[in-house]
Amino acid sequence: MGMTQSRVAEPRRSVEVAPDTEKPVDVVRALFDAWAAGDDHSAFATGELVPLLRLEHEAGTAVESAARTFEARRLEEVQNDGRTATVALDGETRLARKDERTGEWIPASRRLRGLAHLVNEAGRWRVSDLPTDKGRSTFSVDRRVGSSAVRDGDLELEVRVATGRSRDTYTLRMRNAGPRALTPVRVLDERRALGLIPLRMRLPFIKKQALAPGDAWTFTFAWCPPFRLGRGSVGVEAIDDAGTTHVTSVDVPAPARTLRLLLAANAVPVRLFEAIAVVFLVWGLLPDWIVTTFLPGLALVCAGVLRTSTMLHYVRYRDRGSGPVALGLVAAAEMAVGTWMVLRVDPTVHGAAIVASALALLVPTLLGLRRPA
Repeated sequence: MGMTQSRVAEPRRSVEVAPDTEKPVDVVRALFDAWAAGDDHSAFATGELVPLLRLEHEAGTAVESAARTFEARRLEEVQNDGRTATVALDGETRLARKDERTGEWIPASRRLRGLAHLVNEAGRWRVSDLPTDKGRSTFSVDRRVGSSAVRDGDLELEVRVATGRSRDTYTLRMRNAGPRALTPVRVLDERRALGLIPLRMRLPFIKKQALAPGDAWTFTFAWCPPFRLGRGSVGVEAIDDAGTTHVTSVDVPAPARTLRLLLAANAVPVRLFEAIAVVFLVWGLLPDWIVTTFLPGLALVCAGVLRTSTMLHYVRYRDRGSGPVALGLVAAAEMAVGTWMVLRVDPTVHGAAIVASALALLVPTLLGLRRPA
């Protein structure tokens, strides 16, 4: 469960902003043309969109990519009062990214459909918001959560978080503000289970990259942490040439809790098994329906096994605090109650074998814990 990152490359030159671009449509097209050319497309933006696009650009320059194109199927001005403008956008971005570990080229594309908003700043139109592939505002998905909130040492950190249905994508910009070279060694992630229990992970970098004084490094990683819709923090731990540890972290606020994200975040195996157990228990209490405790008990055992797997990963990656203990107690209670419910119906060796089969789901996790970080 280590972190992967891309090769650091020399940043491409920033695009020169053309003099007073009259039409908002031309500015939107110029922004995407700059992206396709590998230039800094944040030069055509304004407000909070600027740091989001700048981090996207810097992360893109740190990977080997090719075949960048933007195809505009529709660019049409739909509103313009001289101060603000709206452009209807339907386009597709494409690129190919080289996987450093395998050497393979990975194609990627994104369809953007919706409204781009612009504002007039001293005679120049600048983009203030762009649509996503679902037609919503960029700010409903991407969040720039600011600079370092907690800092102990010379490492500065800036973070962008994009929340999706199945995972979160982090863009981290690290800068060495001290006199010694720094080597980032771990990404620090904190979530709160059930809104109360702190769970911290220290995910190791697979490849170490030293930062000379004044150097910056931007990279992107994506993963699906548990309890992902709650607030938490993300940070980086680095070590300098003298062996001193430098730690910096940024608070990550909870994203907007849309129905789509709530359903996606809760449709995880643990909660599905718990829901199945509740449904069968209620079903068994209804008149004229006969449901034993065998099925809800088996569902609880499976939920406890999967929750234990999550807890063991927090232990594996050196979590400190009482979070894994509390999570382990919940998992143990689920497995104990579930086992009792199964054996209550079938106390023979067959019932025990079924419970043991469910517990065997932990074997892959236990084997994975033995791998070096």
